[in-house]
Amino acid sequence: NVDMKSQDNYFVGFPAAWNIAAAYFYILDLPPLLTFGAILVLAVLTVTKMKFLHPFRVRLFMPLNIAVTLLWCVCATSLILSNPDHAAWALWGLGLTSAYFAGMCLWRTAQEWFGGQMVR
Repeated sequence: NVDMKSQDNYFVGFPAAWNIAAAYFYILDLPPLLTFGAILVLAVLTVTKMKFLHPFRVRLFMPLNIAVTLLWCVCATSLILSNPDHAAWALWGLGLTSAYFAGMCLWRTAQEWFGGQMVR
């Protein structure tokens, strides 16, 4: 796919980040049917025009993106290593950083879909 990244370095469609999805599945220990549904949704998102943040390439908010990514890594690592005894701070951290990433993806996608100006 030659259009895997947008001009501002967002991934177009869900990137090949299945290792991150696998970490969520391990940490959250969801029922198999819910996990299967999430896998199907992510598979469908690979062929969409939805934008996904590349925290080390997108210039807009880059220092914040990198800081949030590092915090996500600390929280995810803590949760994986402490499984199944999850620390509340790590769950909150994972949730908040995940919300940040989802928000950035939705914000950037909405800019394109609804004709808003892209901030550079």
